[in-house]
Amino acid sequence: RLIAGRDTLVRQFTVVSDPRVKTPPAELVRQFNLALNVRDRINDVADGATRIEDLQSQLDQRVSQSKAGTSGSRVSDAVKPLREKLEAIRAELYEVGCHADQCTLDQPVKLYNILITINGQVQTGDYGPTKQHGEMFADFSGKVGEQLKKLQALEDADLVTINKLLTELQLPVIYVPPRKA
Repeated sequence: RLIAGRDTLVRQFTVVSDPRVKTPPAELVRQFNLALNVRDRINDVADGATRIEDLQSQLDQRVSQSKAGTSGSRVSDAVKPLREKLEAIRAELYEVGCHADQCTLDQPVKLYNILITINGQVQTGDYGPTKQHGEMFADFSGKVGEQLKKLQALEDADLVTINKLLTELQLPVIYVPPRKA
């Protein structure tokens, strides 16, 4: 169905494979499925990094808010170790100091760029992914999972402790948005 303004055009059609592609459909389905899995893991990395940046920003705001009172050093001392732990996770997920195409020449390649590279390789050509693509994805996906578990543990323990301190000092708590399902 094609709708343009007030006009609607309805036609039946059949999707057929490109006759030049000799790859069996099952291999193309494997390629598509792995590409979706890689895409989802890239999104997990981006969501995790964004989540960390949001938490760090809120922590910095609470330190600034507490400086006016007598509790400034208590908040600053409590926030500093958590902020460092969050930064360590963020630095494993993606290249924190990288703002140029050639930054991987002098800095280690992190999980985000590795997954982007796997994604490009998997989607190149009309053939199923290699065994190595599946193994690489499993390995790096597991490493992403480890970092996201560390983040969850910090939210469940360290952040709860800081929020108790903030509540005691009558400062706004750090808001942790619900995770995407």
